[in-house]
Amino acid sequence: MRAGIAPRTSLVASKQSLRRPISRLADSARRVRGDMLGAFHSSPATMPVQRVDLSHVLPYEMTYFDDRLTVDRNDLDIAACLGVDGDVSDELLVSLCGAPAGSDIQVYLDCASRLTFSVTHPGLIRSENRVSVLQTHDASVLELGTVDLADNAVAGLGAAMLWRIVRACDRLKIARISAFAIGGRKAPPEPGGPRLCGYYAWPRFGFDAPIPGLHGDEAALFQYFQGYPVGLADGSLRSLRALYATRSGRDFWRVAGSHRVMTFNVAPDGTSVLALQRYLIEKGIYG
Repeated sequence: MRAGIAPRTSLVASKQSLRRPISRLADSARRVRGDMLGAFHSSPATMPVQRVDLSHVLPYEMTYFDDRLTVDRNDLDIAACLGVDGDVSDELLVSLCGAPAGSDIQVYLDCASRLTFSVTHPGLIRSENRVSVLQTHDASVLELGTVDLADNAVAGLGAAMLWRIVRACDRLKIARISAFAIGGRKAPPEPGGPRLCGYYAWPRFGFDAPIPGLHGDEAALFQYFQGYPVGLADGSLRSLRALYATRSGRDFWRVAGSHRVMTFNVAPDGTSVLALQRYLIEKGIYG
């Protein structure tokens, strides 16, 4: 027998002895993989729900808002109009209507018997901001009727205003905020007038609406944009929130978007509030 070559029986024995640890390693690997897959599939159920603290005070609030403002209630029973028990403070109402510091606030019942706030300001509001609270069959809803900030209003004021409105809505159990977002490709600015940009800004703040719109030429327009933004032409993007998830989607809507009714869900753990918080952080407003 030459040196270095084992007998055949030794080779067979060695192979058999190797099979056992390899088999055990394979079993162990299968168990580990099964444990990992089980953990992966169960993780969504065990992940904690992200809940935004709406009591957080923005640095903007210390400068541009004043909770000491008074509200002219015009002898209305505000608590009864809002459908709540107990007293409703001026501080809460000032937040609910988003009034900046130095504003004049009037409350009245409009022609549809909705509690309506008229907010005017000598420098920050061009005409008036008008906010109403109405009762639907399933919930209370706050309607942003008019938000008419002046061109020289500080950047971010609208988002900070909405943050305060959302906080008050949460305290008063108002479930949704609605707005008719104006502007876009079908609403060119008047000569010398401001560009109307609610159609683009409100979705940035967390408002949402279905796309394409139920009426008009939007579905046909989307067919001209095959593959950019991805999902627009084939119909897989069905909401502004989905469209705004990418920069290309936001850029598209800035150019080709248009007016429509949009809604904001007030739930602190909902997608609207999370989107608003992300925007405030992105713009350095959150603090």
